[in-house]
Amino acid sequence: MEKYENAHRIIVETTHVATEPLGLALLPVDEPWPEGVLRPSQQGLKSTVCQWTNFARREGTVVGLGVEDIGCIPSAVAFGLKKLKDPNAIANFFNDMGYAATPEIAADIAKGLRPPITQPHKGILAFPLKAAPRDPDVIWVYGTPAQMTRLTIGLLHETGQVVPSMVAGGLSCRTGFVDEPFVVSPGRGERLLAGTSPEEVFMALPGTMLETLLK
Repeated sequence: MEKYENAHRIIVETTHVATEPLGLALLPVDEPWPEGVLRPSQQGLKSTVCQWTNFARREGTVVGLGVEDIGCIPSAVAFGLKKLKDPNAIANFFNDMGYAATPEIAADIAKGLRPPITQPHKGILAFPLKAAPRDPDVIWVYGTPAQMTRLTIGLLHETGQVVPSMVAGGLSCRTGFVDEPFVVSPGRGERLLAGTSPEEVFMALPGTMLETLLK
């Protein structure tokens, strides 16, 4: 789509980010996966969402993740692709992984997460903007804090609204699926498993705000 090719070019030329600006979309249940999309299960693998989206932005590849592709149960739950029988399972996960000093604090962390996505869908598409197979629901741009400041100032100029930031202790994939702009500092899972570098953060914004950003 030409408008996304132009958006990709403008973002890269303006910020000089090192990896591809990404679009992400929830694929409707009744739609087939786009031709050529790369999925872990095709290779006999399972992946975390953050590993696969990082692969998309570094390699410039259109990727997809259905429930059969995701090896990270918390993220599958967060995206509404899997349901848990035990409502305390996520809190137990945070406690077992050492994210919290006590089980009670782990429960508070779990309560503070974005709620699971309830919109029916068959999986997640992630793609370089310049290769968008469909309109993105959200856009992620990874870079240094200074590069993200350039983008937030652009939004501030057009909207008058300060862009908040968020430190994602975990599940930065769900944290970045937003209905308003955020700058997200990824959590330790993404940095350890997906190779997001220490100096990287990312801007997440709804796809409907792309034109506002580009002004």
